Formats: sequence, structure tokens, C-alpha cells
Amino acid sequence: MTLSGSACIPRHILHRAWNGFARLLQIDWEEDFVCPVCGPYPDTVICDGTAIGFSKKHMAIFEEEEEEEGIQTEYIEGSRQQDRVFLTNLRIRKLVCQYGSGLQLAPEEFQEILDYTFTQPHLYSLHNLLNNLQGNLTCPNEYRFLLKNIGYNSPASAFLQGASDEGIAVLQEMLLQRTPFFASGSRTQLQFLSQHFPVVLALMQPFARSGALPDVMYCLLYDLAERAKASFSVERSAEPGYPGPTIQTKEEMFKGVEFFPNLHQLHG
Repeated sequence: MTLSGSACIPRHILHRAWNGFARLLQIDWEEDFVCPVCGPYPDTVICDGTAIGFSKKHMAIFEEEEEEEGIQTEYIEGSRQQDRVFLTNLRIRKLVCQYGSGLQLAPEEFQEILDYTFTQPHLYSLHNLLNNLQGNLTCPNEYRFLLKNIGYNSPASAFLQGASDEGIAVLQEMLLQRTPFFASGSRTQLQFLSQHFPVVLALMQPFARSGALPDVMYCLLYDLAERAKASFSVERSAEPGYPGPTIQTKEEMFKGVEFFPNLHQLHG
């Protein structure tokens, strides 16, 4: 089940996610995705994820490191775990997750969160939200789902579910304008969230009765989107090895993506 309530992830979202993921890998498609017995078009394909896992061998940046031991190579900007999660400090993540789960924190634990978030520029909005809740050692119900998810060890991009840059820009503009998403005059904006950002909509849902979000929520969701955009901030390219957007023939269309034989490629 997805947060939108549908029985499964829509096919176009799954396909977009695959295309985005594949661009981050350096894969020899003809070697890794061709059966030595059946060739490129086997009768049965079992996809267990082993061949496309995010392993070291698929990252070209490690090749030089393997050839010349001791030489430190550059990482893709935004690829480190601390660049992808919203809260990089393990202890603070655990405390925020506990708080979002409804567990009562000790006063010194709550203050520890405030002190840490104040030192991190991208966490100022979270600091302000928690500062507004100071004195509530048990998290108010409307903030629990939000803070519990922020406390997980998941990348910030998970909140956006592989949305396009254009979609994120529209979301951030609506947040800057303090759009009252649940007001009667904002049906178009609410539909946009439901279609493109179901997780963000779920984070907003506890505030539906009031129409608009608390100001600090707009800021926090904007910062989450900024953090998500910084993850794997590499130039989008069809090279190396991944089919580009100008493919025309059936043979070219199927090359490297035989397990999606009847779908058009989405380059988001």
C-alpha cells in the first residue's frame, strides 16, 4: 500500500524511479543483463535486484581507487549518507524519532535536540518548529507523523518520491507563497500534491481542518525539498551506457531495458 491509499505504486512512477536510479550507475548493460544461454530476450526473467544493486563495481569513481591503492578519489556530490538524510546525527535522529512516536523526552534530551539543530543551517526551520513546542515533552499529535519520519534513517528524497525538478520547483513556489492547500479555493494545488507528492501531502494532512499550515511547516517542507534536491546532484546525462531520450528504433528502445519491453522510457 502507498500513502495515497492505492493498492500499488503506479507503473509510470516505478518506471521513472528506475530510469533515475539507472543513470547513477555505471553498468555494462550487455554483460550484466544478457543471459549467456538465452541471449538478450529470454522467455522468463526473474528480477531479484542482485544485478542492479548499488554496488561498488557499478560506480566508475572507484575504478582509479582500485587501480592505485592509497589515492583518494572524488565522490559524487550528495552521495554520502550524511548528505542525503535530513538529520545527520544518529543520536538526534533517534531522539526526534522517539519524540515523533509519542514517547516523552527528558528536558535535557529535548534541549539537546534544540542545541544541535541550531548549529545546522539547513535545520533552522526544524529548530524553530521544536522551539515552538518547547515545554511539550510529549509531541502534539499533529506533528507526530512528520517528526517520526524525519527521524528515520531515510534519504530526504524519499519524501518527494522521484519527482522531477520542475515538479519540485512548483512545490517550493507554493510553499513560499504559503498556499492554503486545504482551503476550498486550492483544489488544483491539492490535486497536484496528491498526484506528485503524496508523502508531502500525508505530512500536511494533520493540519487539514485549519486550511493553512503553520508558517514553520511551510519553511520545514521547503527545506526538506532543498535537501532532497542536493542528493546525488550530478549532471543528467544518458551516458555512459544508458539509452538516451532520442531512441527511435525498436531494437534501440529495447537495448538494455529488456525487462520493460512495452513501455516508453520516461526521462525525469
